[in-house]
Amino acid sequence: MCPVYERTGGQAYGSVYPGPIGAVLSPQLTGVKGNPWLPFASTLCGACLDVCPVAIDIPNMLVHLRARVVAEDPHRAEGVAMAAVAWTMRSPRRWARALRALRLGRWLGRLRWLPPPLSRWTASRDLAAPPAQTFRDW
Repeated sequence: MCPVYERTGGQAYGSVYPGPIGAVLSPQLTGVKGNPWLPFASTLCGACLDVCPVAIDIPNMLVHLRARVVAEDPHRAEGVAMAAVAWTMRSPRRWARALRALRLGRWLGRLRWLPPPLSRWTASRDLAAPPAQTFRDW
């Protein structure tokens, strides 16, 4: 069974069809614009495929639906954020500066609020403080 569905239950999916199969069916029945979050409500671990008695390849279908969501709205916040991260990681100097800036976050502790649009994340969870020692330092 899906570990995400196991933890959150069907009501969190916002679909009349529960679990991973609902994450596949609802966007196809009502369109990905009406349910853009459902294909992303899975870790793609493949547990649903392992237990499916008819071997429905749900993880592959979710990847396809995710691509459709992004193709229909290419200016999503995630795309902008990933482009910024890619730009930062292309330069060792920029990446080192970004890591130093993240170290300052340790002084703030747990972040309980971020400005919009990131406030949608912190409205329901805390952002963990960065670790005391980075992997690179280790």
